[in-house]
Amino acid sequence: MEKKSFIICCTVKNEAKTLKKFFRTLNNLIKNIENYFIIFVLSDSYDDSKNLIVNFLKNKKGILLEKNFKNEIGRFAKLETCRNFYLEYISNDEELSKFTYMLVLDVDGVNNLLNYRKLNQSIQKESWNGIFASQKLFYYDIFALRKKKYLETDCFKKLKSEIKISSYFNYKNIFYDNISKFFFKNISKYVILVLILHLEDAEFTN
Repeated sequence: MEKKSFIICCTVKNEAKTLKKFFRTLNNLIKNIENYFIIFVLSDSYDDSKNLIVNFLKNKKGILLEKNFKNEIGRFAKLETCRNFYLEYISNDEELSKFTYMLVLDVDGVNNLLNYRKLNQSIQKESWNGIFASQKLFYYDIFALRKKKYLETDCFKKLKSEIKISSYFNYKNIFYDNISKFFFKNISKYVILVLILHLEDAEFTN
């Protein structure tokens, strides 16, 4: 793995409280990787996140990119825009676009147990384009979950549309059918918390 090249991508908004622990996770990874590049995309933060990231990146290979939305769009649209922002940055950089892997990490604590050994074990698998990690107990981010003939739509849009045409007494059942019943399903094969991509196989599209 040491000869492979990794781009590590993170989106950040007001994560000053979690960044220090996350930096320890990053340090554990990059000290074992010969060639890496870290991309932070910071959006609409008013805490100390920017200063913490700038200081962390000193003497490291990486960059801080910024997107300021001024609350013009919703949270999920902001995440989508920030992710496309680092994908565009990578695709427009001749050197970065030739890197072997892209590792996408949340900075809010969910990746604090990730380390070099676990990452190395994961990428030893053969014939893969993406690796997706889950939790042992239950999966909480139903909004991000998609599975054919299982959960194919935006759960929150469906929830809102059904509530509009239902009585108050049926709200509990509607919430269960669209969100909570998926929490304890065995869905470890297709949920998303950590994403690793073979960059040579990836197509960057908006």
